[in-house]
Amino acid sequence: MTGIAVAFAVACVLTGVRPAGSLEPQGEAEPTIEQELAALIEKTNALESFHVVYSMESTVEGAPSGMSMEVDYEAPARGRLLVSTDDGEQDMWIDGDRMYMCTAGVWRKAELPTFRTCRVLDELFPRASDTLAPGVMLDLRLERKGDGIAFQIDLATALVDRSVVLGWLGKMRRDRSNVTVEGETLVWSGEGTRVTISRSSGFIEGIDVSTPRGESQVRSRSLRIDEALGQSVSVPREAREVDTDAEFTRQLQARLLEDLRNAAFGRICARIDRGDSEWAGRTVVDWRSLLEVLHQERMDHRYAQWLEGVREGVRQRAESLREARGNDRSADALERLRRSAAEARVSLEETLDREETKYLESLSKGPDDLRQDMLDIEEAVVRERYDEVVRQPILTLYDEETKAALGE
Repeated sequence: MTGIAVAFAVACVLTGVRPAGSLEPQGEAEPTIEQELAALIEKTNALESFHVVYSMESTVEGAPSGMSMEVDYEAPARGRLLVSTDDGEQDMWIDGDRMYMCTAGVWRKAELPTFRTCRVLDELFPRASDTLAPGVMLDLRLERKGDGIAFQIDLATALVDRSVVLGWLGKMRRDRSNVTVEGETLVWSGEGTRVTISRSSGFIEGIDVSTPRGESQVRSRSLRIDEALGQSVSVPREAREVDTDAEFTRQLQARLLEDLRNAAFGRICARIDRGDSEWAGRTVVDWRSLLEVLHQERMDHRYAQWLEGVREGVRQRAESLREARGNDRSADALERLRRSAAEARVSLEETLDREETKYLESLSKGPDDLRQDMLDIEEAVVRERYDEVVRQPILTLYDEETKAALGE
């Protein structure tokens, strides 16, 4: 999914095999799959509201289970996903720049941040004219998990590049070679999965996963489009009145920043494909400038607490050196303390190096057709930003604290 997506997901992971079945060919008078999907995207992007209910039944290794999902949407930026299982309910709301989550009767609230990267992205690489305003979308995720398949329905918020309200339509458009027509439905087939979409509404009518371990089915139970939803899209008062949850907000920001990075790659690749930008000269310079802002914000968020802990460790070690120096003022003792401090600095450098490696490894590589030179520029920017934001400030603090502790 292109854009910023914060998912409240209901997932089922099964060992997958390709289901059997035949697909009817289209008549020559029928519109092409590309034309049908384009028309459905245009139609559903114009929706003012919808209310849809899905049920899911699974039998895994002989054990049955069930659940329901109720989704409300009010354009452009309000949505609700209510999940009901035998264990209780989970309720998630997106309302403009706030997200609310209720589990076991306890509400939590997070505030969606405003990132400088969003503004810089729009300035350097303007969005396509058909991109929707930031807001809520409903999506379907299908992916391999080892020898199994995970599928989940997500309510998401997109801060940039919301090209579709129903995310699966965009994915089907990109994977249209696996989309066929069966009567009044479009069928999207994959390894171990079969998704049916209404040709009139664009909404999912069914999801089927069949594996050696069992089966799962999702079915649409009701759908209302562009009707007044009333209280069903009003955030409960008890949710609005809770204090902002710092940890919930931190988790949300981390996810948003990762999705923002994916959106940046997606937008520049799309601009190059459309011919709006050429991968040379100014485009390369602007790409580097965007990555500098992105990774500055990402590191500021990722390392805020971690760096404070490292600084505290440096100060505590300096205090230990100061105490040891006060207890023994001899030249031999000073030399021992210097060697100890030098060894500790090497250990600190190794810790910082490992953390840099972890940061680089945390960056997804994106689709196979992503330009390697884009990733190479990103790695160079990350190493520069890491040195400036993390490594050098910590090592400088260590050296200053150590010299002061030893009286040098």
